[in-house]
This record gives sequence, C-alpha cells and structure tokens, in this order.
Amino acid sequence: MNISEHIYLDYAASTPTLPEVVEEVLPYMVENFSNPSNGIHNGGKTVAQAIEKATTRIQKLIGAWDYDVIYTSGATEGLNMTLKGLYLESGHHKKQIITCKTEHKAVLAVCDYLTELGAEISYVDVNIDGELNYDQLKQLISENTLAVCLMAVNNETGVIHDIDTISSICLQNNVKYICDGTQAVGKLPLNIEKTPIDALIFSGHKMYAPKGIGAVVLKRSFKIHPLIHGGGQQNDRRSGTLNVPGIVGLGKAAEILTERITIENDNIRRLQKLLEGQLTKEQKSKIIGAQAKRSPYISNIYFHLNEHEEIIFPLSSKIYFSTGSACTSEIIEPSHVLRAMGMDSKEADRCLRFSFGIQTTENEVKEAIDLIKKELNKV
Repeated sequence: MNISEHIYLDYAASTPTLPEVVEEVLPYMVENFSNPSNGIHNGGKTVAQAIEKATTRIQKLIGAWDYDVIYTSGATEGLNMTLKGLYLESGHHKKQIITCKTEHKAVLAVCDYLTELGAEISYVDVNIDGELNYDQLKQLISENTLAVCLMAVNNETGVIHDIDTISSICLQNNVKYICDGTQAVGKLPLNIEKTPIDALIFSGHKMYAPKGIGAVVLKRSFKIHPLIHGGGQQNDRRSGTLNVPGIVGLGKAAEILTERITIENDNIRRLQKLLEGQLTKEQKSKIIGAQAKRSPYISNIYFHLNEHEEIIFPLSSKIYFSTGSACTSEIIEPSHVLRAMGMDSKEADRCLRFSFGIQTTENEVKEAIDLIKKELNKV
C-alpha cells in the first residue's frame, strides 16, 4: 500500500479502514444517527440492532459467545478500565498483579499507578528472544495474586506468548487472566472459551476498523468497578453514549477477518519470509526473537551500524516503518521491550520494525528490500 509514494510497512501502528467497513459505517453517521439508548422510537431500535449485530460478529471472530463485549475508545482505555476496575472492585483484599516488562506502556503505566493505591506488581522475566519464563510465572503466583496481565503478541517484536499455558496456570490457581490482544485479534486464530481468558482487550485501528473504537471482552462473572459514571450504559460498566459508527465498523472488520484470517496468514507469512530472508543474507542484520514463535505480521530487525541515523532518515523518506524506540510524551527513549530482552540503548536504537497488513503486496516488499539494501551498502 503506497501513501503519497511511500511504501507502508507500519500496520502494527495503525491499519487503514477497509472500503467495505467505510461503506457500512457511513449510514450510521448520516442517516441512522439516533441514540441507541432511546428505545421508544424506531430510530433508536434500528441503531441498537446494529450494535447487537456488530457484537455477534466480534464474538464469532474470537469465540466469545459466553462473554460480554464492552465498547471503549481503544485498548489503552480498555486496559485502564480492566486493571483499575478489577483492583478497585477487589477492595484491595488481593494486592498482587503479575505482568511483564515487555508489555505495552498502557499496562505498565497503569501498574505503576496502582502501586500508589497499594498494589504489588511482580514481573515475569523474558529471555533474549522475548519468550516468557512460565516456571517463574508459576512461582510468582500466591494467595495474594489478584490477576495476571500478559499480552498475546508483543507489539514490537511479534513474539507470541503461549496463552494456552498462561490460561492453564491461571485457571489452576484461581487467578484472573487479563490479555492484551491488540496484535492478535483478527490476525491469529483465537477462541477464548477454549483457551479461557477472563478479559481480552483490543483496538479497532489495528484491525482495519476506524480509530477511536475498541473493546473489552469480559467473562460475565468478571466484575469491575466502573471508571466512568453516567447513564448506566453497557450494564453500568462504562457509561456514555455509544460510538455507533465505530462499533458498526469494528463489527464489519471482524466479519471480514473471520472469513479471511487463514488465507491472509499464509500470504503475510510468505511476505515476512521474503523480507527477512533477503535482509539477513549478509551479516549486517539479524531478526529479533528469531528463535521464538512469532506473528507473521511483525518483523523487528537489528542492523549492524555505527549510528542508527545512517539508514533511518534516508529510509523514512521512502518507507513507513517504526524504529526500536518508543515515543513517549514527545521524548524519544530506547525501547523498553528490547531493553528487557537484554539489549543496551545503542543496540535497541539500531532495530527497525516492519509490519505487514492484508493490503501489503509482494512488489512493495521487494521494493523495500532493494531500498534497504541500497542504504546498507552506502554505510
């Protein structure tokens, strides 16, 4: 996909809204604009039915028929709502939350905040490939453990965590399992009833739906203290008028991905293999997490350079990608994920993340390979 003559390889950051999604969303912005909370007239009923349809589509995508779908503005809000809401609902009777230092900042920042309320945060270690230490997870769990919060797919490296193992450990110890599924939903097959997850959180703009919409998929027995109070929408879990166009778009995207997930996985894996195979032929680069099970949608590559700016700035004028650094509050700092995997700051700065989507073409990948090789040969 070309954006203003750029090759777009930054799908892990954001995906375009699919044309079919836009087509289904537009009537709910122009014609069917009633408030779904108003069931007195047909306008409100029509919109409420559209939300029910979207919910069914989402449940089908992730195998969540016995779960509630709570709509949010995205995964950051969803993770805040779930972690803070669970801790407040528990009455602080259990204080420990177990997570990992390679989690998204939306988890780590919330955990830092909860320590101010008395929570005790424990971190599972990862190895140099970003794989979790599951034995350590078992050892960390105690009678004081309230929840385990571990993602399905790492957003920087694409390393897949074994959610079957995590779920089993949590189930055996009667501990809640909260999962950030942002880079997994719509990309990898999920059935959260077969692999019991208490709360699955994700964003629409990572799966070809509009920005500003996401969901928390909760077990019906999972109780959280509401962070937003108001009209009592969504069973009092998150009050406020629902983002109907966003919800409709999320539902349509879920329907499309349910039908295409296997085919797209095979195609994306082929493109990932092409990019990584060509760029690692020489000793100038290596794949981050190479020995781990990884998502085909993300390739994080380390380049042997004196200074990372040597290729980042020339490439960024032609290819959209992400660096190994995370931009937080306008301050560029080395990736906390790569640092947790054992890299120092300079090494982390030499990593580039390329990520693929269903609109990525083989020609684009080949062109990107040529551009990257050209810049590498210069240095």
